[in-house]
Amino acid sequence: YFCLTQSNENYPSEISFENINCAVNGKKLLNDVSGIARPGRILGIIGPSGAGKSTLIKSLCGQVEYSKKTSLTGRVRINGRKVEKSRIALVNQSDLFYSALTVKETLMFAANMRLNDEKSEKNKIEKKVEMILRKLGLSKIKNELVRNISGGEKKRLS
Repeated sequence: YFCLTQSNENYPSEISFENINCAVNGKKLLNDVSGIARPGRILGIIGPSGAGKSTLIKSLCGQVEYSKKTSLTGRVRINGRKVEKSRIALVNQSDLFYSALTVKETLMFAANMRLNDEKSEKNKIEKKVEMILRKLGLSKIKNELVRNISGGEKKRLS
């Protein structure tokens, strides 16, 4: 995983989660799940089908769909600091890109999709995208078509 922080520093991040509970329509999907992901270490989340592996990952990444029927509780910390809004990103197993877009256009598209409810100004979004390009080491290839970049660059882009 790679954690983007609001500072200009890149540093290894430790993600800890405590007492994660998730229920939908009264059915418990996760029950007091806790763990820690340390920098430079591999964390495996294993279990049988239906055990809640994907639900746990979605919960940590803020991708659980909220409704009156959904309950999600617990604490997530990055480097010991409480996470208010998820700063943890999920890198999908397969890359989902429009190969005809440039690297920057791809990030702009994603930013506009995520920030559209905040009525963010285009200039503000563009500055944030430029910051992300720098942090991910993609500034030099921002005008390349996605289909022409390496597998490692695609993983960072995703």
